[in-house]
Amino acid sequence: MGRISLMGAGTSGSWTPASLANLAAWWTAEPGFVTLTGSDVDVWSDRSGNGNNVDGAGGGNDPEYQTNGWASGKDAINFAAAEFFSHPSLGSTEVDFSGSDVAFSVLMTVQIDVNADQVLVCWDHTSGTGQSNVRTDNAGTGRLRYQRVDDAGSSATPTGTVDLGTGHRRLGVLFAGTTVDLYVDTTLDVNDGACNVGTATFNRFRIGTGPAIDALDGRFKDIVVVGRAISSDEWTQYYNWSVGEFGA
Repeated sequence: MGRISLMGAGTSGSWTPASLANLAAWWTAEPGFVTLTGSDVDVWSDRSGNGNNVDGAGGGNDPEYQTNGWASGKDAINFAAAEFFSHPSLGSTEVDFSGSDVAFSVLMTVQIDVNADQVLVCWDHTSGTGQSNVRTDNAGTGRLRYQRVDDAGSSATPTGTVDLGTGHRRLGVLFAGTTVDLYVDTTLDVNDGACNVGTATFNRFRIGTGPAIDALDGRFKDIVVVGRAISSDEWTQYYNWSVGEFGA
């Protein structure tokens, strides 16, 4: 995949995730971007313009829209039990994250309620082995973890050291194709963690769940997906924008 440079660094007053080149999807918990049945979210709409909306799980497992569920009167989308969103083929129009050494970034503003093994976002295959998941670790200590599993079952799993706790966090996974950087707020938690596995084929994207991983117990304010590994300066821009928009 070719890389496209960011055109203009932006400032704290003008920068938004829409400023990012290769923006694939952007979801934010705001009234104009959710379709509700009662307080349940049926559809979380992609505000990037790429049409990558995600649907609630249905069957009573749609995440809940929480008015004033964040800080400073801001709303949030809450996940509990087996509640999640799914898109059958995120990236089919803009970015395909299947294959070998296909770069991407996920930027998240999230609050995790329980330090346990649980998934944040995941690309996976409905019947195959391939998956690419962003999660907390499986040791119950709430550290950020990225796991990539190829179609043959080989995997690589860099894990950070920062305890995420239960406060508001900005988490970044910057996958360069064979290595990954993990950011927790202003901390570079993992630098160039090895993720050199083979072809990984995906046919869906999910928020709040993944294969053989506990569902998320917490809430999202914002998720951004970019079809390249963003720079450290761009991560700082996202962090500063998120804190300015949603509160610390």
